[in-house]
Amino acid sequence: MISAAAQAQTTSGTKQHAILPAEQSTTDSASTSDVAASSTQGLEEIVVTAQKRSENLQRVPIAVTSLSANRIQTANITSTVQLAAVSPGVNIELVNANFQPRIRGVGTSSQGPGVENPVALYVDGVYYASQQFGPGDLSDVQSLNVLKGPQGTLFGRNATGGVIQINTRDPSRTFNGELEARLDSYLTSRIFGYVSGSLTDDVQAGLSIAYAKQFDGWGENLADGKDVHRADNDLNVRSKFFFEPTSSTTIKLLFDYAHRDGTNGLNFRPYPGTKPLLPGYRQGGSKWDIDNAQAGDLRFDGGGAALTIEQDVGFAQLVSTTSYRRYSSFTNFAASMVPQPAQIIDISRSGNQETEELQLLSKASSKLKWVFGVFGIRSSETVDPLSVKLFGPLAPAPDSLALIDISAKTVAKSIAVFGQSSYEVLPRLNFTAGLRYTYEHRSFTGGETGMLNNGFDLGALPIPAVPPTVSFNNVSWRLALDYQLTPSTLLYASNNRGFKSGGYNGLDPTNPPYLPERLDAYEAGMKTELFDRQLRLNVAGFYYNYQNIQVSRFLQTATIYNGGQAHLYGVDIDVDAKLGAFTIEGGLEYLHNKFTRFPDAQFSVPQPNGGSLITSGDAAGNHLPFASTFSGNLSLTYTTALAGGDLALNVNGSHNSGYWLEPDNILKQPDYDLLGASIRWAPSNARYTLRLWATNLLNKAVIGFIASSALGSETDYSNQPRTFGGTLTIKFR
Repeated sequence: MISAAAQAQTTSGTKQHAILPAEQSTTDSASTSDVAASSTQGLEEIVVTAQKRSENLQRVPIAVTSLSANRIQTANITSTVQLAAVSPGVNIELVNANFQPRIRGVGTSSQGPGVENPVALYVDGVYYASQQFGPGDLSDVQSLNVLKGPQGTLFGRNATGGVIQINTRDPSRTFNGELEARLDSYLTSRIFGYVSGSLTDDVQAGLSIAYAKQFDGWGENLADGKDVHRADNDLNVRSKFFFEPTSSTTIKLLFDYAHRDGTNGLNFRPYPGTKPLLPGYRQGGSKWDIDNAQAGDLRFDGGGAALTIEQDVGFAQLVSTTSYRRYSSFTNFAASMVPQPAQIIDISRSGNQETEELQLLSKASSKLKWVFGVFGIRSSETVDPLSVKLFGPLAPAPDSLALIDISAKTVAKSIAVFGQSSYEVLPRLNFTAGLRYTYEHRSFTGGETGMLNNGFDLGALPIPAVPPTVSFNNVSWRLALDYQLTPSTLLYASNNRGFKSGGYNGLDPTNPPYLPERLDAYEAGMKTELFDRQLRLNVAGFYYNYQNIQVSRFLQTATIYNGGQAHLYGVDIDVDAKLGAFTIEGGLEYLHNKFTRFPDAQFSVPQPNGGSLITSGDAAGNHLPFASTFSGNLSLTYTTALAGGDLALNVNGSHNSGYWLEPDNILKQPDYDLLGASIRWAPSNARYTLRLWATNLLNKAVIGFIASSALGSETDYSNQPRTFGGTLTIKFR
């Protein structure tokens, strides 16, 4: 990815929050000059790389929600799993520490080896294949962009839902650093440190370290009196090196590492108003409480390295991005939702990926702007083992099956060739065309072994035959017209096809592979700035024809099957405004979403005496899971001078109309509102900043995952309860 710094130019009365070196960028700690300027100047210019080159957001014919580091911090967003609060049309599931975003109703609830999300995640231009890499700390993030709709032409992995781009801080030439300490009402202490500067005349380096430890859990396990929903250790380390051997060559080297452990895995309790199949469940005082034989323990270690080389070859820019990533994780939880041991699941996973992407980009001054490239990826993920342990009423006799061990390995190899070009066919009218060809080959090995209650080893269990390899290929495209109606107003229309490969159910070798899904998107929009850049209004209307949808269900484990067809349509609106000392940021989305064909959907009917009846039915006319009809957010910030410094008061909130949890549309997350507030003060020298803040003031519990099985409707609330805290930031140079 080309650094935004290569082309970003500061415009009078504007600021930028693109990928800029520290000495040029605005940061989330809001110096005195930043705060003062924000009261008198217009809205800052936003530079994005949604089309593989640095461009003003208002000139890009794609629906993009762009979040600066300042906005992320103002809303007290510390992790990617909280993004739904500041990005309308986005819902986030955190399934056993797997990051599962949905954009405009498109996403997945399934997880396991080889299962990638329809919303692709990129960090500093590197694609993260495993969903286990997603739950990341945002302390060193410079900007975050949500690209809505299929991105089938330019991005390394075709994505039917969209793309989340995270850009972290780049090192600067001048020495600078930052220390931040944060403490909240659950005794979560978070320490963040950053240092950057020049090692030599040609080499700059940056290092960030974030560590958090939580002493009080959000809930309690009544079965043993211990805390649940608690992060015992959360460590994130990132380093960057910039090297410029010549005036036409830039080399960027990145390293990152993350460790997480605690009881923030799957902490199941029955869906409200339903009962578990087994007796003994006791209702806790809050929805973050459970009464389970096993808390949702988890442990994760992972990270990687990436090398990006940018070379000016005269007529174009050549960019090579090479990456390697790996992880290992362990989690265990009880699915029975009662204090007596009945079914406990342990999962040990590991995986790695290698990617290579070559891009050739035309000069920014070219009348015909084009990008050509090739992308390759190899990913390998293993579960060894997944142990299903049965006790008591589920294994009552000496010859009852008491243990199933599942082992599986999936390997995906893919190569894609892509290109896109834009040309001004008439004055102010641009035509864009892009094409991508993708070939993918996947292989799978797996099996199950069993043991009886009396200790007798059954050895390998007979399972249905599954083809050892599958292959897919696809052609996707983008066609778009954009017209610069006035210097500050852009109109555009586009047609995009998105493709997501099929694959294997890595947690269940008894299930056949699932097929690719396809999404055809039609979008028209307007981007405008009014009143001397005091108001920014971006509107996009869209229609989706979504076919062969990959749908999740829970049998013995989470699996994917193909679920017919759906039509989705709606409108996105993003609004930013400056009214004197007030800054307003917000957006909303209306989404109509329904299956038009789904004859063999899984239905899970809660039974009056406990458990659920698992059957099948026709889901045509039902809403898609985790797809909200309406969602919106609003942030209001007031800045003023006070006591020799600058004071910023913020109130932020979001509303979600709720969503159905499964295709049968039997159980639903009701509508909810999230409300937060903060007070920030910085002295005139801007050497330190003090913030007092509160999140989820209404203390709303939101369902992050549900797994309906014969044991009942197993529900996990994974959002943070009402929390108060304070943050002290110190800068040094």
